[in-house]
Amino acid sequence: MAEERLRAGDAAGFFAEAERSLAVALDGALGRRVDGLTRDELSSALGERGGPELASDVLKELDNCDFARFAPSAARQGEMRACLDRLPGLIERIERGA
Repeated sequence: MAEERLRAGDAAGFFAEAERSLAVALDGALGRRVDGLTRDELSSALGERGGPELASDVLKELDNCDFARFAPSAARQGEMRACLDRLPGLIERIERGA
């Protein structure tokens, strides 16, 4: 879905899909829903699973998605592409806990 939103130039939709993809991976890896967790709680859970670097990278990507989703005029095609390029690797790291 994110790829379709990228092609359509729908920045808000793209970043919502990117964030949803991360949430699904996090839910599965952590064995619980993460949508109600604070950033500190999520950071702690990720830190226990994959260390502080993973926690930092995930939170940074979630923050990027939030910013771009709520300020879509600031998001350019290149930023959406860069996010889409980072997602598979980040999701893989979440799933393996590294």
